[in-house]
Amino acid sequence: MSDLPGLHFDLLNGGLDTSKYQTKEELDNAKRALFFKRFNVIYDVSPFILAQIMYEENNSILNDYINSRCGIAIDDEVVEQRHGKVSLLLDLEQHFIQRFHSLPSSMELFSWHFSNESSYLELRKKIKENDCDVGENIYDISMRTLLNIVYQYIRSQDKHTRVYSVFNTVEVNRSKEQRGIDKSYLKDSIISDKLRVLKKFLEVINFHNNNLGICIDDDLPDISAFFKYKKSTLLGPKVLEDDLDELIRQEDIEELYFLHHKEMKWNILGKCQSNDIFKDKLSCGNDFYLSENSIFHLDGHFYQMCPKCGCITDVSSSIKIDEVKNRIINRTDTDEQIFKRSSLLSELYFLDKDYKTLIKK
Repeated sequence: MSDLPGLHFDLLNGGLDTSKYQTKEELDNAKRALFFKRFNVIYDVSPFILAQIMYEENNSILNDYINSRCGIAIDDEVVEQRHGKVSLLLDLEQHFIQRFHSLPSSMELFSWHFSNESSYLELRKKIKENDCDVGENIYDISMRTLLNIVYQYIRSQDKHTRVYSVFNTVEVNRSKEQRGIDKSYLKDSIISDKLRVLKKFLEVINFHNNNLGICIDDDLPDISAFFKYKKSTLLGPKVLEDDLDELIRQEDIEELYFLHHKEMKWNILGKCQSNDIFKDKLSCGNDFYLSENSIFHLDGHFYQMCPKCGCITDVSSSIKIDEVKNRIINRTDTDEQIFKRSSLLSELYFLDKDYKTLIKK
């Protein structure tokens, strides 16, 4: 996602203005930028949107699902007078899946309600209490919960679902048989296309910083919660057509994850090397994976014990993220015995690699 070109929209026909991009690579980069912009617009305010869904829909199944996963309650602060009468579920579906979509969408405009940090103080406090610096945070959980809800909402649609435009008029895509009949119905293929697009957003939010990569969350809300919505939808055949599996690459998903999570990648390597501080034994010279919880700070340098030979190795050059450095410093600088403890642990490991088992016994 780095060095992406600007997003140029075709205001007359909707979507990106393809004439503004000189090469296919530029256009593909712009498509990626738009895909992730759609994601980020909702991710940053996903807890607030869930609270709003609870307030507006007042659906007991959805409310219990949201509360059990995110801790958000129906009495949390919301926008009491939201402009427009379209359900947030319909707006969310359009925001993520509409082919001719240009930002700002109605969902982005609504999300601006939450940009002022002086508002919704109680809900912000609850979000902060459930947030964390490393690993899955409240925004991840909320975004996954929200996408799961939209996914089930789409799954509840069928060939009897009527398609409306945002102005509550029927889209002009009637068959000859329908002629003057004022209605249009979804096809199974369109529902499949909607799910195909949403699955890529779910793949993004289900990425984890570990050797498993994508971890699918199958804890979906009960589909019976959506039966009352299945009669109509805003989005008919105008679904994103791009091959998202080809367009949205693994490296793009990882880059987006680390935009929102100031962590070390799980596969960062350090090399076992002797140093002037911990110099009582020779290194094995092997590479090993770094772990933030195993790294400590001493006199301006960062060290980790090699899991293969026990040698304490300087890994400072492998730690690039300031937030990671600060967390390690805050965790270890108050330990006045860090040098002695690390040296003894290294020696114990060198003498017996099963020391952890022996200690437990």
